[in-house]
Amino acid sequence: MTTHPQDHPPGEACTSSSVKISRESVNQQTPALADDSIPPSTKPPSSHTSREFRRLIEAFHDGVLVTTRQGIVYGNQALITLLGYPSLHEFLTTSPKELIRRHVPRADRGRAVHLLSNVLRSLPLHAQTELPLIGLDKSESVVLLYVDSIEFEGVPAVLVTMRDITESRSIQEKLSRAERMASIGTLAAGVAHEINNPLAYVTTNIAYCMERLRYMEELLEGKSIRLGNPASLRAMLTPMAQALTEAHHGTGRVATIVRDLRALTRDDKELDSSVDLPSSLSTAIHMSDSEVRYRSRLTTDIDNAGAVWGNETRLVQIFLNLIVNAAQSFKSDNTEQNLIEISSWAEGDTSVTEITDNGRGIPDENIQRIFDPFFTTKPVGVGTGLGLSICHGLVESMSGSLTVRSEYGVGSTFRLELRTSSEKPQSIRRIPSVNPNIRARVLIVDDEPLILRSIARLLRDQHDVETAINGREALEKLHDEGPFDLIVCDLMMPEMTGMELHTAVAATDPETAARFVFLTGGAFTEQARAFLNRVDNPKLDKPIQPNLLRNVVSGVLRG
Repeated sequence: MTTHPQDHPPGEACTSSSVKISRESVNQQTPALADDSIPPSTKPPSSHTSREFRRLIEAFHDGVLVTTRQGIVYGNQALITLLGYPSLHEFLTTSPKELIRRHVPRADRGRAVHLLSNVLRSLPLHAQTELPLIGLDKSESVVLLYVDSIEFEGVPAVLVTMRDITESRSIQEKLSRAERMASIGTLAAGVAHEINNPLAYVTTNIAYCMERLRYMEELLEGKSIRLGNPASLRAMLTPMAQALTEAHHGTGRVATIVRDLRALTRDDKELDSSVDLPSSLSTAIHMSDSEVRYRSRLTTDIDNAGAVWGNETRLVQIFLNLIVNAAQSFKSDNTEQNLIEISSWAEGDTSVTEITDNGRGIPDENIQRIFDPFFTTKPVGVGTGLGLSICHGLVESMSGSLTVRSEYGVGSTFRLELRTSSEKPQSIRRIPSVNPNIRARVLIVDDEPLILRSIARLLRDQHDVETAINGREALEKLHDEGPFDLIVCDLMMPEMTGMELHTAVAATDPETAARFVFLTGGAFTEQARAFLNRVDNPKLDKPIQPNLLRNVVSGVLRG
């Protein structure tokens, strides 16, 4: 949690770590607090000051509440409207614990409780974060939450201010997606170059092997002038094996590029979770390689950075933008002189990442505007002026901070601070290999014939394999030729998707539905993302790693 002990700037929610609120002021802030539900001993006489205070708080467009260890003692009308309560009395009779259970999504409840309890103990005096809320009518919103430790009639209390930022966050998400697409456009030529290089030797090596195989076939059939013998055949196999090894390496390079692009294009609405910071940085470094390689050297010290609490898609976008900005800060391409340094470390419960360049730097008159929307010092057509502004907003959405220090003519350092996470980042589940002699009936479903044949070829030595070219054919085979022990199914297909096939099977045979393994080249629709988040079946990204597929298949069959 990033803390901000400083005062809020003008226009921000009115909170302060030194606020003292008396019971007399609170009890007269609204007529609803003066009804029979309030004991007579707590009803003070009306005064001009308390009436003014009441009108001031009730005029706020931000929701305001005060809570102590004994419960909630005040809420203004803006808060009641935001959460959807019919009356203030019903709101005040709700405990803070129940309020969090009702209105905060399950994944964020622990964070909300931790924040409130810490501030109640004055550790720290002030904190802020973004938090999703669910109203009583099931409406969803996002609020910027300010939480302050205050004194209420001599006892510790918490003042909570909620600013509804749902609309502004929606606009920011649209701008963020546009900026990501702009980033991909900027990198398109470099990405094409990075893909074409391995494709060049992949295709050449495969063509060489095909020629050698045809020649070997002629030798074996005796059509060649030279008669084949075991020694000459073995001499031919060695370079073929090397060529195929290099081709396999090349396809791995292409797969890495596609994986990195997928990390940038995923939906950034995914819930914050524990994210491996070095992995996100490495992805951004790989993607920016074509922008950096010919302009400067790049050094890193990130191996001990650990995990942070955030969103992987947003982190990759932030790091990519900062690295590309650093590469574009140099006046000339000089890999001996130009240098970009990336380092990460932990300071208590805060993870710090700094990206430093020795480029042209930022003039003093521009340093205060560097995060303003549409502000750019780049030539026309090079930048949109939105990158740093969007990065700043994305960092704040993860309760972090992004700052810059720079000296014109010397260079710049962008400093990113995020909360560390003690949770283990999600990773591909490793399923141990089992007895390869277990033979099962496997149905493979994919609308791409070459993928269908390649997977069938891979599994046929160990299992009895059937194939289906689409979901409807698979459903017919499951009905007419079943049961199958395992279904390896593509997620996105015409006519009937893998999602629809799974739903149809689950309605009549939940046990078979549990034995689906999904293959995906990218869940690029909201429906697909929601489906993959909902089901527990194993998921494998294309291109498929043979050993991983075999292990997953064995693990599912093992049960």
